[in-house]
Amino acid sequence: NVTLPNVGTLVGYTIESDSINHTQPLPITLVWQAENVTDDYVVFVQLIGADGRVIAQSDSIPGQGARPTQGWRTGEYITDAHVLQFNENAAPGTATLIAGIYDPDTFERIQITSGVDAITLATDVVVR
Repeated sequence: NVTLPNVGTLVGYTIESDSINHTQPLPITLVWQAENVTDDYVVFVQLIGADGRVIAQSDSIPGQGARPTQGWRTGEYITDAHVLQFNENAAPGTATLIAGIYDPDTFERIQITSGVDAITLATDVVVR
């Protein structure tokens, strides 16, 4: 239940696999409760390695492109599936899972609070 001002609230998420293997894509589903959004944004989900580098990522318009934020109606729930693709930095270890929203024209992230531009979903995620 983390609110992004003038966008909506992330009310939950699921990781579609109990075992995270850095050689296979990682499905994750976010659930948003919408506000009346007037701009189109892109959602990002990232897995950050212990060294601070992104090891897996997905960026997309919500709902796999079918639910742009500008069409969200206040109070409705949006199911937002993502498939994180691991990159060359991926290796076994622990990681942190984050999500957020950014403006695709400027790449500026929507801030939750001053200086915080991503929601931490899970820490100490074990990647094998």
